Amino acid sequence: MTGAGIARDRELWYPADRLAELLPPAAAILAVGAALHARRAAATPDPVRQRLESGHTTLLTMPAAASWGLGVKVLTLTEGNRERGRATIEGVMLCFDGDDGRLIGILDGARLTALRTAAVAGWATDRLASPGAHHLVVAGAGAQALAQVDAVCAVRPITRVTCWNRTSERAGLLADQVRRGHPAISVLVADDLREAVATADVVTLVTASRTPLLERRDLPERCHLNAMGAHQPDARELGSDVIAAAAVFADTVEGCLMEAGDLLIPIAEGLLTRDQVHELADAGPAAAGFTVMKSVGTASFDLACARSVLERAGS
Repeated sequence: MTGAGIARDRELWYPADRLAELLPPAAAILAVGAALHARRAAATPDPVRQRLESGHTTLLTMPAAASWGLGVKVLTLTEGNRERGRATIEGVMLCFDGDDGRLIGILDGARLTALRTAAVAGWATDRLASPGAHHLVVAGAGAQALAQVDAVCAVRPITRVTCWNRTSERAGLLADQVRRGHPAISVLVADDLREAVATADVVTLVTASRTPLLERRDLPERCHLNAMGAHQPDARELGSDVIAAAAVFADTVEGCLMEAGDLLIPIAEGLLTRDQVHELADAGPAAAGFTVMKSVGTASFDLACARSVLERAGS
């Protein structure tokens, strides 16, 4: 459809709660999957994000285009905001009609980011994790963690979720949220991440760690990992031996090979080659094995999810 097919007689602003209502995990995963294949076919222009630093805050600008319209996500990432009681990520996604250039939507950027980031992990888990995967470990209890749990639970028969965070109090708060959203699932809080992952089928890491949280010896022989945090070349969540032992997929190979220390550091150490980093769009079918999906995100995923929101709102 074109941008003109989206309803014109509605409010432009979509706050966080409205996005959560209009973009459930299954819809977000479907949108991200379509965007992955469109990027693979070079059908969507997707420039590299621009960064601008000022003090403790980084401004990120991420444009994208599709046949129906254009969009740009603008976010700030601010170190220390959590300690101040403020959100680490703030921003908006602006969507424009591809036919006449009208502004057709303004979406809460932080919630959109959380939902589409989780959808990438959900899509990867659906292609790479064992079909019977039932134990999810989530490392990190920030603003994106709950959406990560929801996405994995949407694609696998999860019966147990273990939450870990450097601050156990925050892990406990996440566990309470998971229990409310998934009352049939057993939810635990782990003090030791390494002990928790010893029996994991899926591990999702969404932390701000700059040094490895896990080594290969910590993980089961068969396991799927979603490495969603650490978006700087000198920062990583996984040890080099994890990457060296795994089949490695990237949500965008070019983006990950520019920004992701999880991949760049093992490459520099001679433990991984660029040719061994596979496009996530090529993953599947689902099979038991030892796999890692590294994500740094891209605006085409945001735009695809935004389109789903606008279509659902205008239906």
